[in-house]
Amino acid sequence: GSVRVGIEASGQSQWFERLLSELGHEVWIGDAAKIRASRERKQKTDRRDADLLLKLLEENRFPRIWVPTPDERDARQLLLHRHKLVRMRTQVKNQLQALALNQGVQRKWKLWSATGRKQLEALPLLPWAGRRRAELLALLDQLEASIGQLDRAVSEQANTRPAVRRLVTHPGVGPITALAFVLTM
Repeated sequence: GSVRVGIEASGQSQWFERLLSELGHEVWIGDAAKIRASRERKQKTDRRDADLLLKLLEENRFPRIWVPTPDERDARQLLLHRHKLVRMRTQVKNQLQALALNQGVQRKWKLWSATGRKQLEALPLLPWAGRRRAELLALLDQLEASIGQLDRAVSEQANTRPAVRRLVTHPGVGPITALAFVLTM
């Protein structure tokens, strides 16, 4: 039959939580700090930990925390992936900016306009610097395309969640911030 299982929160237990759920068990995740604080003895053993978790469950004192659904976890991956690609794009832009500065071209954010791009592409460079520029520009284009797709996916996710739609009505709160807030708080 189905059993309620209480486990301490840890960063690498999603596979175990999913397995228990697939087997029909109700999985509760406990606040590790609160569980630790309710230990009577400081000497930690797996047996004592298991006994404590059982005791907390039996006494209705288990410090259960909110756990995102698989769909919410996947939406978090969307935000994380977008965030990482934006950081990569920034690194690529910084490298291109440095390349232009080394050639005496200082356009700051204007380097990313159509005119700035043409000026960057027209810089007379030696072969390896030219290859670096070409590959960085190609990488920048790929990152821009991917980030654009992810931005559209974030908007779609935001539109399907009423709490996110409410948050974006506040000035300065966009779909990325609102979605991240709803998926983590």
